Amino acid sequence: MKIYYPFLKDYLDTDCSAKKMANIFTNLGLECESSNKTLNFAITPNRGDALSLSGLAREFSASQKNA
Repeated sequence: MKIYYPFLKDYLDTDCSAKKMANIFTNLGLECESSNKTLNFAITPNRGDALSLSGLAREFSASQKNA
């Protein structure tokens, strides 16, 4: 799944760089790479909860509360 970084950044209301955001998602178990202005996600079948922007936002915000 590819998501345009500026759109995701606005949706999540964060100031993380694309590289840092990719690292956060990867540490959460969602394989992610940043290239240009795109985040490329490789969502595994057992993570169906993260197949939407809502799911990604939920995972990201939960990780930021613990940080």
